[in-house]
Amino acid sequence: MRNGRSAPYTLKRRSPISIARLAQTALVILVSQAANTFLVALFIIYIFLAARHAALAAIARLSAVTIFARRPGRSACNVASPAGPTNSIA
Repeated sequence: MRNGRSAPYTLKRRSPISIARLAQTALVILVSQAANTFLVALFIIYIFLAARHAALAAIARLSAVTIFARRPGRSACNVASPAGPTNSIA
């Protein structure tokens, strides 16, 4: 104490907290954080699996309509070539 006032960094005396209660509180905090981390990890795994499933389904739909056994023809559309020379300037 200086000049009749207490220093701002001194602690007021309260009822003492037992070490057992402090350890129990710390254990509850650690267990709840572990449970939250586990749930977040499960959710992230679920998101990745759902994205993979959607990508595989899209590939399956694409391969169902595409025939890979035959080679494609000369052209997919039947457009007749223009008559006459193509290099002349008109």
